[in-house]
Amino acid sequence: MNVTRFGASTVFLLLTAGLLKTVTASFLGHIGICSWIPIVGVLLTPLMWLGSPVDFWPAAYSAMISTVIGSFLLIVNIIIESPDHIHSAKYPAPTFKSFFLSFGNILFAFGGASAFPNFQNDMREKEKFPKAVTFGFIGNKYLN
Repeated sequence: MNVTRFGASTVFLLLTAGLLKTVTASFLGHIGICSWIPIVGVLLTPLMWLGSPVDFWPAAYSAMISTVIGSFLLIVNIIIESPDHIHSAKYPAPTFKSFFLSFGNILFAFGGASAFPNFQNDMREKEKFPKAVTFGFIGNKYLN
């Protein structure tokens, strides 16, 4: 479980640093991904000191709200731009590097499953955990 969480957090750190590099390139100049990694690490460190998910429950609500808003904006953007960009997609041939970068992202996507027992332990009504997981996955399927 610790290895899975370490791997998932490493991918999360790299993805966040890469995103910040891309987003801030126009107004902060050239700050490389290697500079963003310690910045993101320092900003996220205080969250790691919290004991369990029950200590930072507002993060779940903010994650849900940002996912809904992001999904809505993505759908609107696709609807607006799709008439201008309808053509067949061209994908480059996979390389050794692209395969393992993609594989790391796939592992990151499934990295949170090992935390389920911790979430269930923090619930007031533990017997409702299967229902919560079912509704969560249904919402994730239809909102994304």
